[in-house]
This record gives sequence, C-alpha cells and structure tokens, in this order.
Amino acid sequence: MTTDKEKKNLKNISKERLAYIYLPTHEMLNQWKENAEKSNTSLSKFVIEHVTNSLNQEKENPSMSTRVKLIEDNRRLKEENAELLKQIREQDSHIEMLEKEARSHVIEPFLEPNFKGQMHYSSNLINLFKKEIEVPKEELYKKLRINPLDADAARAIQIQIQVLEQYGLLKDIGGKWRWKA
Repeated sequence: MTTDKEKKNLKNISKERLAYIYLPTHEMLNQWKENAEKSNTSLSKFVIEHVTNSLNQEKENPSMSTRVKLIEDNRRLKEENAELLKQIREQDSHIEMLEKEARSHVIEPFLEPNFKGQMHYSSNLINLFKKEIEVPKEELYKKLRINPLDADAARAIQIQIQVLEQYGLLKDIGGKWRWKA
C-alpha cells in the first residue's frame, strides 16, 4: 500500500510532465477529441502521437519546415522580392534613358537638313522590317518602343522610312509597310 507521502510525490512527478495547450476554438478541441475517439485512444495519447510524428518527419526530412520557419521564409522572400522590384525599376529607368540617348544619336542626322557625314539608320527599324516583312503602320511606334508624341523621334523614323521607300527597300501597301529586300 502506498503512503500519503508517496502519493504526493507521484502527484508532483506527474505535474512535472504536464503540458497545457490552449486551442484557438472549441471546434478544434471537439475535432481532436473525435479523432482521438476514432483512433481508440485518449486525447493526450492522440496529441503526443501526432506531435511526435510531425517532429520525426521534420527530423527525417529537413525540408519540411515548421510554421514559424515558413513565416520567416515568407517574410524574407517578400523583402527580397521588394528589393528586386526596386532594382528592376531602377534598371528599366536607366535602360530607357540609354535608349533615348542612343535614339537621339540616330535621330539627329535625319532632323538636320544640311547634315554632312554618314547617317546610321535605326537598327531596330531595319531589324523589325527584316523580321516581320510587313508592319502595320499603327503598330510601328509600339514595336519600336517609341513614344509617338516624341515629335523628333517620330519625324526621324518617318524620314528613314521615306528614304528606304526611295531606295525601293520598303513599299507602302495601304495600312502597312512591306520590306522588299
């Protein structure tokens, strides 16, 4: 027979191993209890079994992350994504500035009526016609990534097209230009 002192000692040992959990909803508690009953086990054994199983899976397969790790990874990836988007915007702005500068070097000779020297045609314009053979007039500026409201750029492209037509390389066929080379 156990004495009161031994019972008290056993009770203290049991309390040392006791863990309280607070579930977010009564529905979750009821669901866990139902699952434990279906497994023919107590709620404590059910929870121990599933937590142990989950921990073992994480140990065996380190790629299985805990929720906290997933949240941290998600936060880190969002920060990286924001930084990369910022870099892309900066690079796009820089590219746009460089393209505009390069276009101005191609455009200037076509805009000067008394230009002496060698004129360089827009390689984008020539490559576009070579690639597509026929280019609808309303899509030309979009395909060349030129703002049609940029009067100098639009005028320089029109002058280049006129010269290409004079040389017989382009033909106006109504709503399109056709490359003939």
